[in-house]
Amino acid sequence: MTVETRSAPQRVGGRGAGRIRPTTVLLAVAGALVVLAAVRTLTGADDLTSNGAIRAAIQAAVPIGLAGLGGLFAERAGVVNIGLEGQLILGTWFGAYAGVHWGPWAGIVAAVVGGALGGLLHAVATVTFGVDHIVSGVAITILAGGTTRYLSSLTFVHMDGGGVNQSPPVGELPRLGVPGIDSLAGLERRG
Repeated sequence: MTVETRSAPQRVGGRGAGRIRPTTVLLAVAGALVVLAAVRTLTGADDLTSNGAIRAAIQAAVPIGLAGLGGLFAERAGVVNIGLEGQLILGTWFGAYAGVHWGPWAGIVAAVVGGALGGLLHAVATVTFGVDHIVSGVAITILAGGTTRYLSSLTFVHMDGGGVNQSPPVGELPRLGVPGIDSLAGLERRG
């Protein structure tokens, strides 16, 4: 009679394998800055690192990052949600409508409610009625784009500055500052 013993499988890479080290992140950021500086110097495009270009990049990245975060939460809950673009479209239209009629703060609240309604529609379709997650997400994205365009043609076209593709201008929110960073921005404006 022979007894075989099996050892436990060994972890490849040891402790912390698969984790990104802070030094790696710092080196990647430093490398990106060096490449950006080289491109700016070689092409003479001084506006590449201007205040407006950085602001536009951050403004474009925030909605994408928030949609990615929403997708992460949905995946952790066991739901595949590819209808995030449709939810953003619904939130944008609801926010624009409320912002035009009741001001920017109401627009923010309505944008949250509009996006949440898109998520609720997806949840009801997939969880209650058993619709495939992918089919529901694609349907929400297609329907949101068409529905908001139709609603814009009914509401925004007849207003000054409005159209099918844009809402009329909405008042601005008050500017909020971050202590410490405001002083840096103030120095940049003076210099």
